Amino acid sequence: MELFKDCSFGTVVPELERYGFATVPNLLAPRAIDRLLRESAGLGWHRAEPTFGTRRVVQDYFFVKKFPASSLYPAVGRELEDLLNDAFFKITPHPIAEPLHFNEFRLQRYPPGSKGIEPHRDGPQTRYLVALIVLRHGGQLCFCEDGSRSGSISVESEPGDLILMRGVGFLGSGFQPWHYVNSSKKVERLTLGMRQVVWN
Repeated sequence: MELFKDCSFGTVVPELERYGFATVPNLLAPRAIDRLLRESAGLGWHRAEPTFGTRRVVQDYFFVKKFPASSLYPAVGRELEDLLNDAFFKITPHPIAEPLHFNEFRLQRYPPGSKGIEPHRDGPQTRYLVALIVLRHGGQLCFCEDGSRSGSISVESEPGDLILMRGVGFLGSGFQPWHYVNSSKKVERLTLGMRQVVWN
C-alpha cells in the first residue's frame, strides 16, 4: 500500500531555519489515513500525567507508545525517515549531521474539550527534528516566542499533513521552538509524533 504521495521538500529547510517549523500538506495517502484510524481504535491507550517537567506544564491527552509488530504506525515512521534523509542529504551543507533515526513513536489523542498542552519546548534530548502527522484535525498546534504565548502563530492543518519542528542539532543549532496545543470543543485531535531521542 502506498503510504505517501509524491511531494517536494524544497521549501522545508528555509522555513525551518526562519520559523522553527514547516508544514508539508497532504502528504499521507488517504488509504493509509483510513487504515491508521481503524487501527487506532484497538490500541492500548494511556492517559498522560496531568503535568510534566520542572515548569509543571499542564497536559491533557491520551497516548500510545507501544505498537504491535503488525502495526502500520512504525512503518509510516520508517518510510518518512527515508524520505526526509533522502531530501536532506541532497542539500549542501547538510542540515543534519547524521541520518535521522526516529526511535520514539507517540500517537496522541486530544478528546473534544481537553486542556491540550501548555507552552513548552521538547528538551535537549530531542535531536534534529520532530515530525507530526495529522490524522484528525481538531484543535490547533501553535508556536510562540516564550512560555507566556507571546507572538503566537497557529498552524492550520488537515488529515494527512506533515508538520516538522526543529530539534537540537538541526542546522548545527540548539534552537527549539516553544509550542502548545489548543483542543477543539467538538472535534478530536489525533496526531502521530516521531522523534529521535538521545538520553545522555
